[in-house]
Amino acid sequence: MRKNIQLLLLLLAFLPMTSFAQFAEKLESAVTMYNKLRVDKTSPTRDILKQTEACEQLLREVIGGGSPEEQATAKYFLAVLIQVRGEKYYDADIRDFSKVSSILKSIASEFDRLEPEVFPFRYKFEGKNYVVKYPDFIYTRRQFYAELAEMYYRESDVVNFDKYAQKAQNIFVEGDYFAPYLMDYFGFLLHKTNAEKNQDVQGAINYYGLMSVSNRELVNNGESGTKFIKKNIAYVLSNKVAPVGWDPNGSESLTIANNLTKSGDLDSLACILYSQAVDKGASLGYDQQWQVLDLYHTYAFKAAGTKLSNKILAGLPPTNCNDLERLAPYFGKFGDATKSAAIQKTAEKCREEAQKRAEEAQKRAEEAEKRRQRELRRASRNRVYLGAYVLRMVQRPQYIDLGGTLDIPTGRTSRLELSYMMARNDQDYMLMERLKDSGEFDSDYKNPHWDGFYAHVGYKKMERSYGSRSSAYKGFLVTYNQRNFQPALTNVVEESTGSVVANDAPFEPKLTSYGFMFNMGSLWLGKGVGRDFYFGMGATYNTFDLNNTTWPTEQYNYTNPLLGFRKEAFWGFQVRMGMTLGLSL
Repeated sequence: MRKNIQLLLLLLAFLPMTSFAQFAEKLESAVTMYNKLRVDKTSPTRDILKQTEACEQLLREVIGGGSPEEQATAKYFLAVLIQVRGEKYYDADIRDFSKVSSILKSIASEFDRLEPEVFPFRYKFEGKNYVVKYPDFIYTRRQFYAELAEMYYRESDVVNFDKYAQKAQNIFVEGDYFAPYLMDYFGFLLHKTNAEKNQDVQGAINYYGLMSVSNRELVNNGESGTKFIKKNIAYVLSNKVAPVGWDPNGSESLTIANNLTKSGDLDSLACILYSQAVDKGASLGYDQQWQVLDLYHTYAFKAAGTKLSNKILAGLPPTNCNDLERLAPYFGKFGDATKSAAIQKTAEKCREEAQKRAEEAQKRAEEAEKRRQRELRRASRNRVYLGAYVLRMVQRPQYIDLGGTLDIPTGRTSRLELSYMMARNDQDYMLMERLKDSGEFDSDYKNPHWDGFYAHVGYKKMERSYGSRSSAYKGFLVTYNQRNFQPALTNVVEESTGSVVANDAPFEPKLTSYGFMFNMGSLWLGKGVGRDFYFGMGATYNTFDLNNTTWPTEQYNYTNPLLGFRKEAFWGFQVRMGMTLGLSL
């Protein structure tokens, strides 16, 4: 007896396990059938309905005895499967809208229950674990509400139509496929005239404009009234049945028109909206107004085109030749050739006057530039320039010369230059020219150094452009140069006997040069500073003085080449090139 009881208890414990395994198998079989039904596009509708009923039966069995998780999953699949069965009555070979309505209404509460918090649902299929999450259900749920809204729309149940259509609209996903059934909701809204639906009218039109071309064609060519959607939009936007006070300033019409032109196939409808926007005072952008005129011409909106053309014309100043010329042909395109020709003539006259104004402006600019140049010349020629020989000041220390120049204006295009430079330890590089020709001359003789000064007075003739701060010039210099050579020692030889009368006699020779030089360069006088580039060359007349009366040249000769082979008077050559920097006062 005890063994029988234990066997019975073991059997009772095994039965639930066997039952649960059977329900898991039934759920997997139902899911397999469900997947095939969703993709079956070839079987007759009635065959698919029979298979749907068989699948529903399996799911109901799981709901009646499976585990809590299996029951929840089966309820989800059952609701979606019933929706699929209801959609089959849309098919042409059955076409029973009352049946569709009945089926969809029967599962409305179940779809309301399937909120995000009841997800996910888990099941096994072909040995693998699967999970259904709420985002996987969004499209199905939205389409269900759209289909149910359509049924109420057909039954003229405005309250429930508005309820379920709004639910469908609330779960619209931007960029996702837009169920064409939902357009029935918009079609219905377009016929409403009550003021509280203004936003819905705008939303309906905007959503339609943002749909893809393929989906819009599906809506336009579909049934249930959706093929009349364009007509309804045009009807509303032509102000025939638009709500009172809708879009008072035309901004909403303009926004919707812009959306419609993005679609690529709604330009004709956009013309209606643009026309209404312009009538209500909306302002088009500069480029946009020409684009809209082209649309009006393409779709033969002559009245709207003429109105917009006149509006553009009213805002054009008479000096805007380009836009007048651009606008003229549009009047001809919209049927007013006379006005087109008149505006074209106005544009041509505008061009002529603009040319005259441009020439006058050019003339005034040239005169102003001449005045400016005259003022610059006047300002520059009145400036005094005080410069320094900077290059001579940065030579090797033993050759540094210090000096400057004073440049003062003397007329409109003339200047006087005064210069003085103190020389220290300079060399005579042209000594060969200043010595007598003699075969006894020692070519290895070292150039002697000298101290002294250089001065000149110069005249500058400035070019006509003088005054633009920088000006070339030509002129001349009168120069004076005194060179005091370093003391020289020499043996003194009596010329008549040829005998040496003194050894290492000291002399302090001096050379004086008088010169004339052609001079040219470029003078720049800015505000506070100036510079002068110069180049000149000319001739000098030179006198040489031994500066020693004890041994006069009439009686004696000298062994020092500088003293013995010198010329007492001779002509020479001089070159001057360099730059000064200084102050412009």
